[in-house]
Amino acid sequence: MKKITKILCLILALTFAVGMLAACTPADTPEETPSDSTPAETTPPESTAPPKDPITITADYVVVRPEICSDATQQAAVDITNALSDALGSRVSIKEDFLFGDMKPAELEILVGNTNREESQKVLGGIRYNDYSISIEGKKLVIAAYTDAQITEAANYLLDLIGKASGSLEIKDEDQKTVKAEYHLSDITFGGNSIKDYSIILPATPTNLMKTQANKLQQAICELAGYYLPVKLQSTAETEKE
Repeated sequence: MKKITKILCLILALTFAVGMLAACTPADTPEETPSDSTPAETTPPESTAPPKDPITITADYVVVRPEICSDATQQAAVDITNALSDALGSRVSIKEDFLFGDMKPAELEILVGNTNREESQKVLGGIRYNDYSISIEGKKLVIAAYTDAQITEAANYLLDLIGKASGSLEIKDEDQKTVKAEYHLSDITFGGNSIKDYSIILPATPTNLMKTQANKLQQAICELAGYYLPVKLQSTAETEKE
């Protein structure tokens, strides 16, 4: 009798352990883990959304980059500005995204990188860390990417389009392009909520170690699932998903 009891206990313990392992295993993890996150051009799914109206880029447009950005983003903005000036035969302006007081963004802008414009944030919200996108948003053209490598690739694509222009440049719906990478995990969730909607919060006066660990967490999530979580200080407005 004691022997039978021990066997039943062992079976229950093994069943519990297997259940715990299954619960901890991401359900959406691909069977084959990609060796890297090299972007690959994807065929966009069929959509019932109407095509976007084309925009004509003229010398009235302004190239806008983030006030603080990497050398690669700066170079991409400069290269686009110079190429447009040559193609249009008139000098195109370039500036930072800084807005003072009640200043409003201009209507005609070419946004390069992670600018503070709502159009940039909209496009960035629809791509992941190793992706890039060139999109028409109203009358603006958005060149969006998180990494230096991808902002350079996106800029090169636009430079190819500019190289074919003379006098004016029309960007049509079919000229838009989004390139997506493969990631180890399709998502990470908390109680059914995707991690992409979360922020990483630090104390109002964090130590250097805290900053380092937050950046490591941010980078790990980028590499695993492709979602770029902003790191914020506790003094910012509180949100539900932190």
